[in-house]
Amino acid sequence: WTAFLTSGTLVAGTTSRYTLSGGAFNPAIALQEGETLWLGLYTGTYSVPSPTPPPTPTPTPLNALSNGDFESGSLTPWYVCYAQHHQVAEVDPNPVNSPSAYTSPTPGPDTVPTTAPSPDDVTMQNQTPTGGAHTGSWAAEVGRSEVVLRGKGAVGICQDVTVPAVSPELTLFVLEGGNYAYYDAYDSEADIFAYGSFTKTNGTMESTTLPSAVLFSENNCYNNLSAGTGNSAQAPCAIDGSGNPNLAHGGVWREKGPYDLSAYAGTKVTLFLGIWNSSSSTTYYDYAYYDDMLLTSN
Repeated sequence: WTAFLTSGTLVAGTTSRYTLSGGAFNPAIALQEGETLWLGLYTGTYSVPSPTPPPTPTPTPLNALSNGDFESGSLTPWYVCYAQHHQVAEVDPNPVNSPSAYTSPTPGPDTVPTTAPSPDDVTMQNQTPTGGAHTGSWAAEVGRSEVVLRGKGAVGICQDVTVPAVSPELTLFVLEGGNYAYYDAYDSEADIFAYGSFTKTNGTMESTTLPSAVLFSENNCYNNLSAGTGNSAQAPCAIDGSGNPNLAHGGVWREKGPYDLSAYAGTKVTLFLGIWNSSSSTTYYDYAYYDDMLLTSN
């Protein structure tokens, strides 16, 4: 028989402290008044189970883009950039929103912005017309969610980045808006340019070359100002007879991608995220918010 005098938790590998023999403890135990002697009897072997190891955490994908979520509260190392191009047809539209009766311009150079670039062309925002950033506190707004004079051409944010060498994929989130419903004069887009396409001209980073690839080009309007002139092109974003906005797929965060960038694996490129319009106007306006860009090896 083995007796245990216990005062705590049984520990694996513990041996008997006292042996019960002939009805007496050896060595003898003297109990004081009020003390309790606990006896335990067992046969066989007691094993303490090994603890279950914690699950291995899933590693966070390494983002080749710096400040892809803008949670630094600033644009850096992104920079404001201007381009002279437009795609002939919608690419990866989400959802399709351009009636076939409307065709877009012939691709090729547009006039560089006809008004001086404004510091308001790109701003950091913690609010959108319909809420906040996609995640966190900040997103980058290209264009203005109000009617302002802006020169024709494309304006956006650019980052020079080395594409991962193995299975590179890009995902991002965009919230689009404006008061023009069709693709013939306005769009939001993401493009890949050859590194070095943007050079400093008249104090701004501009490109006169066409992109190497158009990842998406679409126009999903959201007329948050109820601005319009009665033109039929504004109808999908106009206020209907009941006073409720008739949304045309804009005004919400939409995921774009993943886009396979294997064609650029291991090379340095310029990523452009922005908007385009065909004319200088204070009648029409467009804008896009960008957030949570992720370029990783899949």
